[in-house]
Amino acid sequence: MKSLGWDGVAGYRAFAIAPMGEVVRRYDFAAPNDEAALEHAWQYVEYCDVEVWQLHRRVGVLRHTPKVALSARRPTQANNPNEPDGAF
Repeated sequence: MKSLGWDGVAGYRAFAIAPMGEVVRRYDFAAPNDEAALEHAWQYVEYCDVEVWQLHRRVGVLRHTPKVALSARRPTQANNPNEPDGAF
């Protein structure tokens, strides 16, 4: 399907879905196939799940998972006394 007029490229939409189910944002983009479209749409998964569609066909759903706070992932000086300041 060539909904954008380019050979081998199709138009897709990604919808950010809030926890209560409402669409909070729409992203339009082009990709050569469904796999590439899903890969592209991962950049939109930050605070919400994202549904990827091509026309009336749902390609997939990318699930948001809560991110661990950056400070919780970094070892602290107290936890790692052999490392110099600022080392991870």
